[in-house]
Amino acid sequence: MLGEAVRREWGTAKPGESLLLSSSLVAGAAGIAPTLLGLREWAWRFALMELIPVSLIAGLLVSRARDRLAQLAISALITITIVAQALWMAQGVRPSIPYEGYLDLVELREVIPKNAPYVIHCRISRYWPEYVLGWPPGGKPEYVIECLGSRPPMLRARLVYRGRFLVLLRVEGH
Repeated sequence: MLGEAVRREWGTAKPGESLLLSSSLVAGAAGIAPTLLGLREWAWRFALMELIPVSLIAGLLVSRARDRLAQLAISALITITIVAQALWMAQGVRPSIPYEGYLDLVELREVIPKNAPYVIHCRISRYWPEYVLGWPPGGKPEYVIECLGSRPPMLRARLVYRGRFLVLLRVEGH
């Protein structure tokens, strides 16, 4: 269907152009899905992959334009769009945990036994505890990491560590 639209718009397409454009558009649509679904934590990873389908589509559009002015206009439009998106994404790139939280995680590495199951009850990226502690959260929780001032989880636990940004609780029964 998309291939037919390409043929109607540009006349007879070269062999493989319709398939290339169709697959690039599908890959591009899949790439922007995390952004549209509000999954900001994953959106930047997919934005990096957008370069491939966008490059293919841009090259095809520019090569099929009839005159030099149309080629320049298409190139300028695509370049401006990419630069605007890059600037917008660059504003959102920053650590998702304050420095004090990072220091607390470094200290927690000495408090939590290696590979002990824990959960994060806090609005920080799961990446940081996994990176600093050295193992991912999961399993039946023995420890709970939460932000200072956050509402405590609905379970019986005792305070093990109180840091500048994070609190560590040990679940009763362990």
